Amino acid sequence: MKVNLELTILEAKKLYESGIMDQLDKVVRGVNTTPKQGTKATVKTPVKKEDKSKEEPVPEPDPVKEEVKTDYTLEEVRAKFTELNSVKNRPKLKAILEKYGVGKVTELEEKVFVSVMEDLEKI
Repeated sequence: MKVNLELTILEAKKLYESGIMDQLDKVVRGVNTTPKQGTKATVKTPVKKEDKSKEEPVPEPDPVKEEVKTDYTLEEVRAKFTELNSVKNRPKLKAILEKYGVGKVTELEEKVFVSVMEDLEKI
């Protein structure tokens, strides 16, 4: 891959003064000729291809092992119920409450919040 950069001297000067050219400075210093003002300079920089065979493969995260939150507040559980509340989901939401022996979200015990949230995620 080749990278071509064409700038007038004035453009290069403005970019250099703004600090953008710091990394490009090494490449520009490698150019042996200085173009006249108003002409464009072309800088061709070969890009090194990295040998990926020498690199150790980075293990991808296991999609099954997602981080599972281990504690929830009543507000978070209530917010999830509210988010999912619709005519279509209402029977499912009521079934979850009945599964835990309550009639309202506020009656749920804190120890079942994680299980409730897992059930809600399935909807």
